[in-house]
Amino acid sequence: MSQNAHVGSRNIILSQWVRDSTHAPLHYSICAIILSMAWTVETLNHTVDEELNALPADMRARFTRVVRLIESFGVDRVGQPHVKHLQGRLWEMRIRGRDGIARALYVTVTGQRVVVVRVFVKKTQKTPRREMELALERAKEVLS
Repeated sequence: MSQNAHVGSRNIILSQWVRDSTHAPLHYSICAIILSMAWTVETLNHTVDEELNALPADMRARFTRVVRLIESFGVDRVGQPHVKHLQGRLWEMRIRGRDGIARALYVTVTGQRVVVVRVFVKKTQKTPRREMELALERAKEVLS
C-alpha cells in the first residue's frame, strides 16, 4: 500500500469514527490532539526559495515529498533516509535525484514549525562544514 493510500484511509477511518455519535464525549479531545500535532514547513526567506528553485525538477519533487511526510506525521516520526540530525538544532532533509544529491538544512522552532534555512547540491561525502555554518548563521533569525 502506498504512503498516500495509508494516510487517506486513516483520515477516512477517523472521519467515520468522529461521525459515530457513540464516541461523542471523546470527539473533542481526540480532535484537539490531532490538531495540536500538525507541523508546518516553511522557508526562511527569498534567498532560500531561490536556492530551492535552482534544484532540478526531480529534486524539488523529492523535497516536496519529504515536506509532506513531515507535515503528515511530524518531524519526530520521519527519520532516515528522509532526514538526519547534524548538530545541535540543525537537521537535514536528504534529497536524491537523477543529477546527484542535495540537502535542505532546517531547524525546528516553537509552534511545531520547520524552517528551511539553506538548500544546496551536495558534492562531497559529508555535509560541508561551511554549509552548516551558513545554515546556523541564518537560523539565528528564527531561533532568537
